[in-house]
Amino acid sequence: GLVALSCDSRTERTSRSQQAQPAAPPRTLAMRKTTPTTRETTPPTVVRGNLDNRIRVRRRRFEAGKATHRDMGTLAVELLRRAQFFGMVSDYGRAVIVTDRLVELDPSKDSLLLRARARAAVHDWQEAQLSLEAARSAGADTGETVDLEADLATARGHRDKALALRQTQASRRPNTTTLGALAVSLASIGDIDGAELRFDAARRAYADASPLPLVWLLFQNGVMWEGAGNPDKAAALYRKALERLPLYAAAAGRLAEHHARSGDIEAAIALLEPVIESSDDPAYLAQLGRLLRWRGAVADGDTLVERARAGYERLLVAHPAAFAEQAIVFFLGPGRDPMRAMQLAADSSGHGHSHGHSHGHH
Repeated sequence: GLVALSCDSRTERTSRSQQAQPAAPPRTLAMRKTTPTTRETTPPTVVRGNLDNRIRVRRRRFEAGKATHRDMGTLAVELLRRAQFFGMVSDYGRAVIVTDRLVELDPSKDSLLLRARARAAVHDWQEAQLSLEAARSAGADTGETVDLEADLATARGHRDKALALRQTQASRRPNTTTLGALAVSLASIGDIDGAELRFDAARRAYADASPLPLVWLLFQNGVMWEGAGNPDKAAALYRKALERLPLYAAAAGRLAEHHARSGDIEAAIALLEPVIESSDDPAYLAQLGRLLRWRGAVADGDTLVERARAGYERLLVAHPAAFAEQAIVFFLGPGRDPMRAMQLAADSSGHGHSHGHSHGHH
């Protein structure tokens, strides 16, 4: 079956408020007790290379009108995964296009759930909810919809409801997916001890070759400790995630920020330089540009900041609800355009809040 991703996949890089997101890790079928610290997972270059190749092949089929329904479903999942882990934010829009077409051709519960995830990934909560309801009408059961229901509840600020859904699911089916999702929900309400227990249990339950769910757990665990005021513990977890997946953009961005705050600008720059080559997220261009300015390479820093500015403007045209908050932080900070930030704040005030579901991470 297709691997389901949380609709919160694009919110890996939380805002400076350090709120952990109640998102489920990528699903895996193989679950058993193991020692997570010694597990061997697929080499990271193989993970990214294989993902890029699969996406390239299926995109060609899709654009030629030759993709099967299964091709389209798998393509959407892989686009969301590449966006989540490698910072390819343009993949969110591609996933929306693919899933919209898939539902036109095959309005099944699986297709509708995928469209709901893609819509939620760009903060189109209304369409996500409508697709979720349509999936239920098409026969989706609670086990298939609970992750998305919990994420949509979180987006509306109903964390207690999201937590209740996660607790029920983890009790019924305790595995890496459900325990990890519960850990993040508990972290979001400040239950650090409860969350830590679930993070540990989720890691121990994992038995798949892919490093992605494991690094997701390490990253979210780090976000929790960073929010709890323990940046060193958080940094250690980000490092573990990056050992398994060096181009995990969100973890690199967080760890780079930790290095910068600690005064090690060179280490921060070294982390970000490869990320801006493998990602199209303007957040990392802006972060690296700011660090280069600090180091004294003002012209190089300004060049990256201008690239980030253009990137944000493109994203604001395509998906304003998803990127407005991150863009406001950029224009108030390295973008040095407070008037643009004020305009964006005024434009977005009528659309409600996303309750921590920000793309921005710094």
